Amino acid sequence: MLRILHVIGSLDLKQGGPVRAVIELSRTTTKESIHSEILTFGLVDRSGIPLETSQVHVLPTRFLHQYGYAPGLGDWLNENLRMYDGVVLHGLWQYHNVAVAKACRHASIPYVCFPHGMLEPWSVLRQGVRKLIKKWIYWHLEEGAVFAGAQRILLTTRRELYLTQQMFNLHTAMCVVIPYGIPSPVISVESIPERFFMFTEKPFALFLGRVHPHKNVHLLIKWWLEADMPEQWDLVIAGPYDPQYKQMLDQIVRKGKPSSKIHFVGFVDGKEKTFLLSRALWFLLPSQHENFGMAALEAMQHGCPIAISDQVYLSEFMHDQGVILPLTPLAWKTFFESTMFDSIQRERIRQMDRELLLPKFEIEAVSQAWSETLHAMFGQPIPTAID
Repeated sequence: MLRILHVIGSLDLKQGGPVRAVIELSRTTTKESIHSEILTFGLVDRSGIPLETSQVHVLPTRFLHQYGYAPGLGDWLNENLRMYDGVVLHGLWQYHNVAVAKACRHASIPYVCFPHGMLEPWSVLRQGVRKLIKKWIYWHLEEGAVFAGAQRILLTTRRELYLTQQMFNLHTAMCVVIPYGIPSPVISVESIPERFFMFTEKPFALFLGRVHPHKNVHLLIKWWLEADMPEQWDLVIAGPYDPQYKQMLDQIVRKGKPSSKIHFVGFVDGKEKTFLLSRALWFLLPSQHENFGMAALEAMQHGCPIAISDQVYLSEFMHDQGVILPLTPLAWKTFFESTMFDSIQRERIRQMDRELLLPKFEIEAVSQAWSETLHAMFGQPIPTAID
């Protein structure tokens, strides 16, 4: 049995796709002779995590503004690290990855890096000058050495590989492209969630995810309001949000037509999430950057067709009937006023999703591919890559 330790800053499900991927891969690769455990920091709501208590190690963390410090990390690594055959470091720009990588090298434990899109030009260059300077300095002081010492670098799409190479010129031979997967839905909605009764009679489109500027929720609302939408259609915005950004969105809504119905329902999970994905007629994701697009994949799994921007990397797997739109007002308003109402096209897309796209991401197949990759990386020596 191969023993793997996943290290991730947070297991808060509100953080989106990477967290869900870590949890699902830890759960499902058990069938492939892999025992996975997770090391994380801060508080964790274990009720939504389908793992044994012994699989999740949470280190208390002290916070100063947005910066966290886990004083017990060094002792924990000294006591436990040698129990594992390999370590997967998720994300970057956080000191715990530097500390774990140094401990791995000292103990001769191999590790791999899984950046989840954080090495791409958008993530480095489009977060403001201050963050750019901090990341550039940190890369040359610490983070670059973490990646230089890794056995492999895990990426989820070919586009991520290409863009990452543009930004940091990593060894191509060190990079492995392997996509996420999602489990089959197991939650059935026998009764309608009380606060969603209003959505049972009228058609609605759904945005589900972090309500964040890089998801372009403000543009989605603006273009929806500018389109010639029938009064019976609603737009539902589901996901956690920053209060300041929410205020801006409220201002956009107030400037729109009084008849336009846009609902902010906050974070959803479990039966509420299943209800919205099953009842929505379209899932909308106009992100300016999306490393993969787990929520869009979940929507298709529930039979909800998707309309995504061409900056959502899931688009590289889409069939020729998929709705992939540039980030222009004309493209999205045209979609809102035409294809959105075409029930025949919507059913055609749903059928092609089921036949051509979803089988590629079934968790069983993806878990097997991940298992083979992890065994290859940690089960036997890997030759040093040559530039």
